Amino acid sequence: MITSYLIISHLVSDFLLQPAGLIKWKMSSFKGTVFHVFVFEFISLIILFPYLYKWETWVIVGLIGIVHFFTDQAKINIELKKDPSDVPFIADQGIHYLSLILGGHFLDTLNIHVCYKWFDTCLEKNLIMWIILMAIIYLIYCVKIALIHKTKQKIFQKIIVFTLVYLIYFGTVIVVFK
Repeated sequence: MITSYLIISHLVSDFLLQPAGLIKWKMSSFKGTVFHVFVFEFISLIILFPYLYKWETWVIVGLIGIVHFFTDQAKINIELKKDPSDVPFIADQGIHYLSLILGGHFLDTLNIHVCYKWFDTCLEKNLIMWIILMAIIYLIYCVKIALIHKTKQKIFQKIIVFTLVYLIYFGTVIVVFK
C-alpha cells in the first residue's frame, strides 16, 4: 500500500505542483531541480505521515528524492542539448516509476502498520477514493497540457504520451491496493 502513497506523492509533485515557472527555473539552474525535489520530499512526507515513526520510511523517501534529482537533471540536459522529443519524458518517468516501485516494495515488505486508525479506515481501504483521486490528477494535468501547448496536434500528442505513462501508474495503484 505504501507504493500507492509514493506514486500519489510523485504524481502530485511532478504533475500538479510543477508550474511553468518552476520548469523554467529547472531548465536554467539546478537550484530549480533541488526545489522541485524538496516539494516531492515534502509531499511524500505529508502523505506518508502515519509511517514516519519508522526510520526506514525516511531513508527510502530520501533515496527516492536523490534518484529523482539526478533523473530530472539528466532529462533536462538531454532535452536542452540533444532530444526535444517525448523520449526523455518517458525515460524520466520510467526511472521515477522504478524507484517508487522498489522503495514502496521495500517498505511494504516491512509490513509497517499505520499508527493512526482513522488513516487506516479512511484511506487504505477505500478503492473508490483512490480511483477518484487518480482521475482528478489525470484530468487536471490534461487541462494543464491543453493550456500550455498551442497547437491541437501538440496537445493531442502530449496527452497521448502522458496517458500511456499515467496508465502504468494507475494500474500499479490498483494492483497494489490491498
